[in-house]
Amino acid sequence: MCIRDSPTADGACPEFVSGDLDFAPGETGPRRARVFFDPAAGGGGPVVFWFHGTGGSAANSDDAFPEDDIDAIMGMGGMVVIPYADPAAGQFPWFLVLGDQQDDLHLMDEIVGCAAAGPGIDARHIHAAGFSAGGLHTSQAAIRRASYVASTVPISGGVYSTGTPSDAPDQVISAMIFHGGASDVAGGLGFQMSSELFEQSVDARGGYTLMCNHGQGHFYLSEREFAWDFMLAHPFGTEPSPFESELPSWVPPFCED
Repeated sequence: MCIRDSPTADGACPEFVSGDLDFAPGETGPRRARVFFDPAAGGGGPVVFWFHGTGGSAANSDDAFPEDDIDAIMGMGGMVVIPYADPAAGQFPWFLVLGDQQDDLHLMDEIVGCAAAGPGIDARHIHAAGFSAGGLHTSQAAIRRASYVASTVPISGGVYSTGTPSDAPDQVISAMIFHGGASDVAGGLGFQMSSELFEQSVDARGGYTLMCNHGQGHFYLSEREFAWDFMLAHPFGTEPSPFESELPSWVPPFCED
């Protein structure tokens, strides 16, 4: 399918360098994100978001992806973006965990718009990953921003129902979904069920899911090591997935498509 128009920025955009950068989505007011970007690489590369879990912070999420993957993304002229949570979100760091407020999605829109207007982006490669509360946000973002999010890797994430609204209901999306089985429970939520609901939502749109049950509960293993490999293989509108004929050797044995 054709790549739809990328979001445009509402406010003044920062100069893109590695560090904490300020953005100004019109719907929410100022927000901040930690960005990994090398201006010397020239821009025009992927945009990869990471959303941390409850108790985390962008300030201590530098290991959201392996250093080699961050270097590879920056070497392509791309960036890794780790938003700071808004304390107004409440008990959990991201608004969509408990409600319908889209502030964090507006921040994503603003960052993508600023990156496109600044150093440039590869619009086929806008991706998101996250753990726990961040995985819940990431799963919703994949559906609610299907107009530009190409593929996603939620780790103990998912959705609460198959009725999550989408800005592009006919757009296929791709997801590598990790959960820890029946004991993957936190904050009163069973993440196996929410992960399975997300799988159903993606499959219903004709997208591709790779479901990975590591069976060790609500635990953050080394799933982040597989995220970029999956994203790179699943740009915007991938149909069918290259994994449908044969899974790559790096895919963990507990994953099934």
